[in-house]
Amino acid sequence: MKIRTFLIAAAVTIATFISSQAEEPAVRKKLSESIPPEAMFCVRMDLKAARKSEEAKAIIDAAEKKFKEHIDKIREFSGLSLDAVDCIWLGVVRDKEVIIILEGDFESDDILNSPIVGKSTRLARPGTLVTIEMKDEQKNEINQGTLINDNIVAFGRPELVDKFISIYASGKPGWDKESLAVMDNLAASDAMFNIALLHLPEQQVKEKPFLANLVNGRLEVNIVEKKVSATAKITMQNEEKAKALRDLVSGIVVLGITSEIKGDQPEIKKAIIDGLKLATDGKTTTLSSGIDIGLLRNLLKAKGLELN
Repeated sequence: MKIRTFLIAAAVTIATFISSQAEEPAVRKKLSESIPPEAMFCVRMDLKAARKSEEAKAIIDAAEKKFKEHIDKIREFSGLSLDAVDCIWLGVVRDKEVIIILEGDFESDDILNSPIVGKSTRLARPGTLVTIEMKDEQKNEINQGTLINDNIVAFGRPELVDKFISIYASGKPGWDKESLAVMDNLAASDAMFNIALLHLPEQQVKEKPFLANLVNGRLEVNIVEKKVSATAKITMQNEEKAKALRDLVSGIVVLGITSEIKGDQPEIKKAIIDGLKLATDGKTTTLSSGIDIGLLRNLLKAKGLELN
């Protein structure tokens, strides 16, 4: 009987693990598609993936140490623990119009019983565990926060948070076909840092018409085997424009015009340019490069972040 009980328990454990592993991509895909389509660009920082890398974890640990006082205050005030956050998402419409989404495994009771929830006005939002009005007295602004479930917390501009809640509950994303593909790729990426450009402001395109040739773009940054690798994929209106972009970047490098690009760390710029690789595939131009992790360590040290 004991062996049979053990085997049943093991089978249930394995089945639960497999189920949770299979559910994660679907949950992340739904989350990404629920970000309001007004967002010009979206950022995804995968802390779960970063913690598996010795070098990346050292950066996270150093940041936590440097900002420990602020992190402790956030935890005490909101019930949120940074250790429970797997991914941080950022959707930006304009400078002050932002939605931040935390994906992880949260203790909902801690959040529901936190000081910020207790002191704030609760809002009726179907499909959420709680939604509150968050007043910033110093900036004279009103933001909004919501706990969708044990895995998703969102806060930011009220109109963006409300739209996120509505899309998540309905399961009907507002992105067009091209942008939806970018968001799905963003969700599926195993890179530690991702940024997707979905569209540019109309005024900026009017001032610089050549930007109308750009459909969207993505940047992935990873740390693998003591190297920081970066890959940018830029989708243009057609194949001709994609090849023209590749040739333009190649010409800038060959002519040495990159010397005009300003930066605090010229050795990093040189390493990126020296390792630059260019390619086109249909309407997409790909730029990839990498630098030694030591250069990143030097940059972070110059910014006041000392790594062990």
